[in-house]
Amino acid sequence: MNEKKLSLSVIISFAIGVVVIGTVIGLRLGGVLYFGFKERGQHVIAQSSVCNEDIVTYNQLWSAGEASKIEAQLQDLSQKIQQRKGVEGDPTCQQILFNNAYTKNDVVAMKRAYQLVSDLHSKGRFVDNSLINSIPLGTMKQIVEGSNNTTIVSGGDRG
Repeated sequence: MNEKKLSLSVIISFAIGVVVIGTVIGLRLGGVLYFGFKERGQHVIAQSSVCNEDIVTYNQLWSAGEASKIEAQLQDLSQKIQQRKGVEGDPTCQQILFNNAYTKNDVVAMKRAYQLVSDLHSKGRFVDNSLINSIPLGTMKQIVEGSNNTTIVSGGDRG
């Protein structure tokens, strides 16, 4: 009887172990679970997702074709974005706001958006790659400097 209890407990333990290992492997392959090491001084930065849903809307604007429609819809989208909390910490939001300011030649708004994107770049936070017509940081700097003939000092210029 003791041998049967021992065999049954070994089988149950083995089955539980297989289920646990299978779950961990499944979560890892599914991208839910991450195993890794960070180096000393390395900071993990969570990307902001304030404007994630706006990327699709923004990308659809540019496929509309007519410049007057694009500018009007971009203005509406920018107003919605500006009303949200956390916009200052999302480089994708700031890129959309910069592009809107660029279409209106609003130097103050372009400079503000550029400074925020530049600061976020220096902290390792970047514009979402799926955003079409995004302007590289170096080009943003040239546009702003060319618009008001002032030099902008920035620590995060990678573009």
